[in-house]
Amino acid sequence: RTVSSYIQEQTMTLLDDELSEYQALYQSLQKRHQTYALFTLCLFTLSIGVALWMAYMIAGGISRPIVHLSRSVKEVSEGNFDGANLHVTSKDEISVLNEAFQRMRQEMKMMIEEMKQKAALDQKIKDMKLKTLQNQMNPHFLFNTLNIVSRMAYLESADATSRLIQSVSTLMRYSLSALSASVTLEQEVKVVKEYFHIQETRFADRITCKTIIDESCLSVHIPSLTLQPLVENAFIHGVEPKEENGLVELSIYQEGGYVMIRIRDNGMGINEQEKRRLLSEKEEEDPNILSKGHSTGIGLRNVMSRLHLFYGVKDALQIDSKPNEGTTIQLAIPMKEGPSC
Repeated sequence: RTVSSYIQEQTMTLLDDELSEYQALYQSLQKRHQTYALFTLCLFTLSIGVALWMAYMIAGGISRPIVHLSRSVKEVSEGNFDGANLHVTSKDEISVLNEAFQRMRQEMKMMIEEMKQKAALDQKIKDMKLKTLQNQMNPHFLFNTLNIVSRMAYLESADATSRLIQSVSTLMRYSLSALSASVTLEQEVKVVKEYFHIQETRFADRITCKTIIDESCLSVHIPSLTLQPLVENAFIHGVEPKEENGLVELSIYQEGGYVMIRIRDNGMGINEQEKRRLLSEKEEEDPNILSKGHSTGIGLRNVMSRLHLFYGVKDALQIDSKPNEGTTIQLAIPMKEGPSC
């Protein structure tokens, strides 16, 4: 019994020792397990975070250029071509689309600038042409007219000379100062009447001047110095060579939505070949021929050029003439909307 008790006690002691060692190992294993579990959880969380961040960056890399590109497109649609260029580092379809858009925006900007410059240049050229064609005065005409004035002043005193000087002054003032893009037909008719008075004084009974005017048409606008050069042509190239019974007639009336202006003379007339030459745009006018006896350097083709610039049509002026049967020049001026022309 004593031996049995001793063996039992020794056995229990050994068991306690072994259990104590396994308990420490168990606790060590449990702590290690907890550490592994925590590490796994952290690693999983970090992986999820990294995955989400990468997904955000990838999505942003795709959507951000599209958003910026759409803003740039909206700016261009609103007329703003000066926005900052979008830099795309990728080499995908977005990069190709962005490069194409940037080129398109720059080309549109350059095109619009060129159009503005061209429009400004065209306007300047148009204004210069109008002013150059209008602002011309020929000393030869002034010399002839002033000779008439001096002779009349010698032969008589007073009214007739004063009236002639007034006509010359009106004509000079209009030729030198009428530089605006257009004037009323009333102003042009007034100048033509003053020119008629000068020529009637000069030629006396050799030439008759007539006007048939529809007063309702006088508010229509035409390029300045349009009628008077045409009337001068009728005198110089038409009736001036005639010894008697010369006639120059100015008629203004309405027809088919147009103001019709007709300048007729019963002078020398021109043949078909000469008429085609006058109406041709290719051949330049000879200033030496045109200037002889003209109050201005403005000839028929210059008038046609200004009518084309002003109305944008090439057939506003028509000529009907035959040798020794006189000449009729007719203008068709578009009427403005309203109660009168």
